[in-house]
Amino acid sequence: MKYNVIIPAAGEGTRLRPLSTNVSKAMVPVNKKPCIQYILDKLDDAEQIVIVDGKFDDIRNYVKDIPNVDCVKQENLLGPRDAIALGVKQLKDTERPLVVWLGDTIVQDGWKFGSDFLLVREMQDQSSWCVVTPNHEYHNKPEFNIRNAKALVGVYSFANGPKACEAFTKTKGYDISDALEEYGTRFELFDVKKWYDIGDISSYHKTCAELLNTKTRYFNEFTYDSNLNLLTKKSNDKPESISHERKWYEGLNEEQKLFVPRYYKKSPWLSLSYEPGTLLSDILIYDDLSEGTVKHIISKIFDIMENYFWLEPDLDERILINKNVENHWVNKTKERLENVDLSKRKKEEIMYIARTMSLNSMPVKCMHGDLHAGNIIYNTNNDQVVFIDPRGQFGALTGCLGDKLYDLIKLYHDFGWGYGEIINGKRYSRYVFDAFIQVLHERGYDMKQLVAGAVVLFATMIPLHKSEKHKREFLHIVRSYEYNDN
Repeated sequence: MKYNVIIPAAGEGTRLRPLSTNVSKAMVPVNKKPCIQYILDKLDDAEQIVIVDGKFDDIRNYVKDIPNVDCVKQENLLGPRDAIALGVKQLKDTERPLVVWLGDTIVQDGWKFGSDFLLVREMQDQSSWCVVTPNHEYHNKPEFNIRNAKALVGVYSFANGPKACEAFTKTKGYDISDALEEYGTRFELFDVKKWYDIGDISSYHKTCAELLNTKTRYFNEFTYDSNLNLLTKKSNDKPESISHERKWYEGLNEEQKLFVPRYYKKSPWLSLSYEPGTLLSDILIYDDLSEGTVKHIISKIFDIMENYFWLEPDLDERILINKNVENHWVNKTKERLENVDLSKRKKEEIMYIARTMSLNSMPVKCMHGDLHAGNIIYNTNNDQVVFIDPRGQFGALTGCLGDKLYDLIKLYHDFGWGYGEIINGKRYSRYVFDAFIQVLHERGYDMKQLVAGAVVLFATMIPLHKSEKHKREFLHIVRSYEYNDN
């Protein structure tokens, strides 16, 4: 169902300074991604989006090339209800359902808009929130907590668009709750789970840490302890994956530990220090990097891996690795291809490539196992690279031992074939591919082998991803590729 959206985003975010000193609060980067982009990513079915901005022009400059987005200024900051009323006047067709989404509100839950509902959350301290009781009584920033009341977190869905527009333009109060009462409909109250706050510096940093959860596999979840600065990774569905990662961190030597988060051994799960910096995938999307900077970062990744991780194993280690090569490359590929919608000929081609990769395996003391830009943190302040989210498994082996070729193919899978672009729905910097290919040539790597191996990865990832859109794109790449053995 198509709907209209109004995003009040004129607030200056005074409690978020100095991060918001020279930018709109909605443009403050959360893990390098502007806050408002998290909202826009959730509005694929919107017919028209009206953003109400304020003092700065950064929001309208950011969205100027998006076809269905319009902006209007709130010259006098008279509150969110007034901002929404200004947005209503810019709507081309008010007959559609209406969604109001506050510009500093990040919600990662999936909702189908078009009905009457409010997103709410229990708060220990209600004094900074508008809360609603089960009887639909609204209280703005109550001095004392109200029993059974829950806070409105900033997403409002109205089935009756014309009636909602009238409610926001007819009322004159400062708060949105005035218009909700005027609308006169009993909303469903949906408890939000994946809601993130950037109201002040403390909550901002907590949000940056917890949003790393959205970059990881769907069966993982994160909690953040701001006092200890620890991110704890849990997986009730696949606890063995956490065990494998723990063994990887426990097996690192002293030099390798300098390139990963600090490992906290006392945790029953996997607890690591929250590292400053930004995921490289987000940097490559949201920063306007020069060609030289892109090549420098990619070269640095190779320097670190070649000098400290991809080390020659001793004889016993090599024997262990060789015993697991077929399991890692061939058996795993065969198992995952069983339920993939590919022709018999294409599956045979993929299996042939997998066997070729196993024959060309490059045993090393430490393989990352999931080496792509979404698992690399880069700190622009000190030029530091930190690797996160390792696989911790190679065949039946757990820990660090593995295959350098697999890491190389994972890098090509991302920088060469655009895995990160597909997952994020955004293009990398235009220099990434060329810089990556230059680095590979300079270091003498076999390009053809990496290209073919990356196709195997796309094929084996299809059954692991929940997104049907991603699966279709992976399938297209696999079906379009023709392997040439010459």
